[in-house]
Amino acid sequence: MHFDVSQYEDVYNGSASRKAYAGMILALWFALGGFVCSVIGDFVPVLSSVFVNIIGGVVAVLVAMALKLVSRKRPE
Repeated sequence: MHFDVSQYEDVYNGSASRKAYAGMILALWFALGGFVCSVIGDFVPVLSSVFVNIIGGVVAVLVAMALKLVSRKRPE
């Protein structure tokens, strides 16, 4: 798959794959964060933002590790 990473050019000076990781991790973080916040927010409004940050951080790390393993198997 090809990811358009040109908008991250100024922010991340790493390789194209690193920029793609950053974009996908941010997108996943916000998507999951919004979903979890809406679900948890119905029951525990005060703790929703804390859970979103914890879950978002864990998911971002797991996604980054998985993508690094995948990118090692096939060269760019």
